[in-house]
Amino acid sequence: MLGLSKINVDPDLREFSFGEWEGSVWQELRETYPDIFKIWDSDAHLVTPPGGENMALVMERAWNCVKRILPLHPEETVCVVTHGLALKLLVTKALGFEVQDWKQTPWQQNTALNIFEVTGEKWAPKLLGDCAHLEGAVFE
Repeated sequence: MLGLSKINVDPDLREFSFGEWEGSVWQELRETYPDIFKIWDSDAHLVTPPGGENMALVMERAWNCVKRILPLHPEETVCVVTHGLALKLLVTKALGFEVQDWKQTPWQQNTALNIFEVTGEKWAPKLLGDCAHLEGAVFE
């Protein structure tokens, strides 16, 4: 095991909120909101689902959370765990991109591993979107 003495949970690392769309079937949403999905398909970062949030909000809250955590652990290794889209947006920000550039970063499969060495404000990627630990895994 990891031997962690404490795990902190922060709601700012939660996944993108789809608001009223939560729990819906994606294809049914596409049929119900064709104009919104026309934008989603080309510029998803511009879409805010009804009662939900957009990618800029997710990126800001997750990034601010990480920026709060790091000073509490100087010279230590920190493990931050979050969900796929929130993780992709964190990686996007860490690589120095803005939210509209989110497609330029590697997709983040569930359990993807990203390693950054952080020195001051500089984030140096050491590993991005790695899922080698899943090779040969059987999911039921």
